[in-house]
Amino acid sequence: MSQFGRRVQVQIQRRGAPSARALEGLRVTCTARRSTTEAPDKAALVIYGAAPESLEDLAANGTLVRVLAGYRDGAFAAVLSGTIVSGTLDILRQSGEVVASMQIADGRTEVRARALSRSWDQVSASEVLAWAIQQSGLASGSISLGVDVAYTRGFVALGTAADVLRQIGADTRSTIVIQDGIVAAYPSGEARRPTSLLLSPDSGMVGSPRQVEKGHVEVVTLLAPTLRPGDRYRVSAERLSGDYVAIDVTTEIDSQEGPFYSRIVGARVG
Repeated sequence: MSQFGRRVQVQIQRRGAPSARALEGLRVTCTARRSTTEAPDKAALVIYGAAPESLEDLAANGTLVRVLAGYRDGAFAAVLSGTIVSGTLDILRQSGEVVASMQIADGRTEVRARALSRSWDQVSASEVLAWAIQQSGLASGSISLGVDVAYTRGFVALGTAADVLRQIGADTRSTIVIQDGIVAAYPSGEARRPTSLLLSPDSGMVGSPRQVEKGHVEVVTLLAPTLRPGDRYRVSAERLSGDYVAIDVTTEIDSQEGPFYSRIVGARVG
């Protein structure tokens, strides 16, 4: 639905279905947090007025839900992607309208639970990482390790997939993130990818940047749907201007009214 140029689309895809059902024109509210920290990405999603067949899809086990958002004349990208957390789907009728609310978690939840066990006599960190990604049922994205360690005395992968990824990240001095079921890795302290995003009072910044814990800086801006944790961006303001790498990106959207913001916490780089 477009309100003041807003556009929001919900995609619902049953497990095994060849394509997703796309819903557009409904009221949708969402708060979604993505992060490079250990906490799983998670989101709260509410859909107003979904048709019965869409509600059936939502109730099916393992259904994938994506929310794409942006502006009619600007960037339009996924701000939420994952499966419905078991037991959180609630379907009510309010003033004659069906309201479906749910909690969404990305693939990192499954990664935390998936047990892995294998040993190698000799192997590289990149080979272990590729194996762990495949065993977790995730997809491999851009992989650039700080150092590709050679385990000449062998390596034992034992524990959850999250344990293995954490070990590989520490050994190779890399940050490993999972977004939308895709695993990416990049050298610790570096940006995952450069961006041209400029956050300033003239480009949608809401209020002023503020210092938060650990010396990080929080900025609130009009929705920046393509920004991901690990991306680099620039802040131009009276205070705390400079180049940053995103650590946490929280999206708050309402397709009809209310917030349509990105809340970004970043660390200064350079």
